[in-house]
Order: sequence, then C-alpha cells, then structure tokens
Amino acid sequence: MTISEQTVLKFIEAHKPERIDLQYIIDDWGSVADYLDIESAPTGNPGEYYIEVNQWNSVTGNPIIIDWSE
Repeated sequence: MTISEQTVLKFIEAHKPERIDLQYIIDDWGSVADYLDIESAPTGNPGEYYIEVNQWNSVTGNPIIIDWSE
C-alpha cells in the first residue's frame, strides 16, 4: 500500500509532541508510512484504511481518526 506524505504528516501532527516517538517508529517499522501500513485497519470500504490517535496522545484531547484510500 502506498501512503501519501500528507497522510503521514496528518498522523504526526495529530499527536502531542511529547506523545510520539518518531525515532522509535523508524527503528521498529522503518518509516511512519510503514507503521501506518502495518498498524492500520480497513474501514469496510474497499481500499480505505484508518488509524486512531487516542485521546491521551492527540493534540485535541479527543480521539482523532486518520483515514486514507489506496
């Protein structure tokens, strides 16, 4: 699956800066895009996926859903 740089940036920006460890993601998954590819879930529509940033990690204090299409 190809994940756009825009989706990667949305995922990063949805986090409180102190609640995302980009180096850990890169070390364990190779890239943020690879992390999203592996950890995402299908929405139920063909070719659409999402990942949730939970309320404790999100900049808003509420869950944030990042979704994209293949």
